[in-house]
Amino acid sequence: GIFSLFYGLPGVYWDAMFANKQSPVLMDTLQAMQYDLGIFASAGLVSPEFDRTVFSQVKNLRSASVGDSPAARDQNITHEWLQWLEQQQASSQRPFFGFLFYDAPHGYSIPNDYHAPFQPETGMNYLALSPTYDPTRVRNRYRNSVHFNDALIGKVLADIKSRQLLDNTIVIITADHGQEFNDNKHNYWGHGSNFSKAQTHVPMILHWPNKASQVITRRSTHFSVVPTLMREGLGITSADTDYSSGGDLFSPTAADWSIAGSYQDFAIIEADRITVSGFSGRYQVYDQQMNEMDQAVMNVQHINQAMQEMRRFYKD
Repeated sequence: GIFSLFYGLPGVYWDAMFANKQSPVLMDTLQAMQYDLGIFASAGLVSPEFDRTVFSQVKNLRSASVGDSPAARDQNITHEWLQWLEQQQASSQRPFFGFLFYDAPHGYSIPNDYHAPFQPETGMNYLALSPTYDPTRVRNRYRNSVHFNDALIGKVLADIKSRQLLDNTIVIITADHGQEFNDNKHNYWGHGSNFSKAQTHVPMILHWPNKASQVITRRSTHFSVVPTLMREGLGITSADTDYSSGGDLFSPTAADWSIAGSYQDFAIIEADRITVSGFSGRYQVYDQQMNEMDQAVMNVQHINQAMQEMRRFYKD
């Protein structure tokens, strides 16, 4: 998810970018335009190796956070970000780019003294999970961790607003993946195990100065964040297809299928089916609830387009 957010490309390109320590076009452009970079990650940036891919060209990269839990580390990055922005505004005339990578929902983590509004709740015990396990308590813990992060994000936004920066600062709030709680009754929990909406559908909230408020209901993907920032935010006029698999989020057009990927396989997600293929070439077709469709016929046109997109940036 983070790879696609920053590169605008399917995850199948991860190995090539990692092997060549190739940073994304977005980060290269920001540095060429002399943006100050405030990169703050709660979970660390060395596994997966974002320090050798996404942020490989960032000097003095902050790759780890202080704290004995995801919630504590989230508090830490918020505090350090607020300090960083205060110093940046006091000492620099350059624009800034910030990245805060929160981790509490990933770890179902909240501070011990946090007033958790969603009850009853309990921490995640993966050994107790089963097809009949009641997800209410662990889902509430997840919701409480999101609520906790929401409060931290509120501090960040309030600080930006108090500095009178909100009118000329683009703010994007999103996530790298969803989290499933046996939503489709196939005993899937967490993330990274299938390509259903429960695991791939994430929020996308944009504050964009001088653009009218709107709700975008058409299909969008992580691939579109980079070309939108490049074109609408940084004034880059190159064709989106020169460096990305996505298009401008504000464009009225949208594909009727999308690519999603993991370390082991990839999927073509359509309105009525999810076609999953491993790198060996074997494939399976599921409906949106991850029920296998034995008699399903693949959409050959979409398959061919997806395969072309997943090899287009390799040299012959």
